[in-house]
Amino acid sequence: MAAAVSGVGISLVPFTLVAERRCMSTTVPPADGVTWAMVEDGFYVGSRDGEFLGYIDREAESRYVACNMYSRPAGAFRDLGEAMEALRRSSALQDGTGEDE
Repeated sequence: MAAAVSGVGISLVPFTLVAERRCMSTTVPPADGVTWAMVEDGFYVGSRDGEFLGYIDREAESRYVACNMYSRPAGAFRDLGEAMEALRRSSALQDGTGEDE
């Protein structure tokens, strides 16, 4: 079942991509509660326990730009796993959990 994001005109696909470093699968989310959905080709939206984490936009074959929950750039990365990890760490520091593993 696809769900529209209010006022944005984006539909979420009916599956969730989970990332752990450089691999993606359609399995259960990791223990830290971070899940990733591919909204469209090259565009990923992350959440932690249902709260918006940020997004990643593929600008070129080996360039992924990560933006935090406020749409501020968090960096450019050579692969998707690195970009996802950067947002996961950034979010952990912002929400006070201090997880930096």
